Amino acid sequence: AALGTAAAVVGGHAVGDFAGILVESLLHHGFSEMVGAIFLSIFAAAGALVMVVTAHRKGMYALALANASGQVTQVPFVVLPIALILLAVFGQTGVIERMPHGGILPIDLQTTAVVLLGFPSMLFLWKSIQDDGKVNWVETATMCAIFGLVMFFLAVHG
Repeated sequence: AALGTAAAVVGGHAVGDFAGILVESLLHHGFSEMVGAIFLSIFAAAGALVMVVTAHRKGMYALALANASGQVTQVPFVVLPIALILLAVFGQTGVIERMPHGGILPIDLQTTAVVLLGFPSMLFLWKSIQDDGKVNWVETATMCAIFGLVMFFLAVHG
C-alpha cells in the first residue's frame, strides 16, 4: 500500500509538472490558459473516449452511453467538489498562497464560465435519456454542437 501511495504521489507530481509546462508553453505562444485546460482534459479523458468509441463500434450502445454520461457528470459532481475542498484546506494550512483578498480562486467570468457552460450538455443528455431511454442521432448531433460551442467560447473568451 505504501509503494502504491508513493507511486501515486510521484506520478501526480509528474502530471502536475507536465500540466504546468504545457500551460506555460501555450501562454508563451499567445493562447489562453483555458486552451491548456482543454488540452489537459483531452489527455485526462483519453481512456474513457477510447472506451466509448470501442463500445459503440461493437454495438454496445448502452455501455457507450453509460460511459459518456459518467464522464459528463463525474467532473462537476465528484472531482470539482473534492478539488475545491482540497484548495480550501491547503489555503487554510498555508500550503498554497492566498490571493490579496484572502481567497484561493478569483470568482470571475473565467472561473464561473467553466461550471456554467458545462451545464447545458449535461442537462441535454439527461433530458434525452429521460424521454425514451435512448439517444438518437439528432440528440447526439445536438450534444456535439453544444459541446463544440462550449469549447469554442472557453477557448476564445476563457
